[in-house]
Amino acid sequence: MSWNSGQLLERDIPELRGAVGQFLCTAAGREYIVRLPNVAFANMDDRMLAEVMNFVVFGLGGSSAPAGAKQYSPGEVAALRRQPLKNRQLATMRATILAETSAQCGPGRLE
Repeated sequence: MSWNSGQLLERDIPELRGAVGQFLCTAAGREYIVRLPNVAFANMDDRMLAEVMNFVVFGLGGSSAPAGAKQYSPGEVAALRRQPLKNRQLATMRATILAETSAQCGPGRLE
């Protein structure tokens, strides 16, 4: 795995580079990526997590983020991570959200 480039060798994990911004096409997608357990329970404060999420979706995601998408604020991250996705079928939820983002913004690389 190459941490610096956002590219993965394993195909079980979706590649983020040029794709992850797609989640910002809908409110559900925007919330989903912060509420994921590995994000919501990250060992960092809300300000730092907001900075990391902004790097991921706008830096690594690049042009996949919709025009005009706003950055995450520490307050938004704080509210979302208090509602982590637990005991849910995340793959099914992800597929539903990606279908919605595709309908709203066009097909993306994460599907």
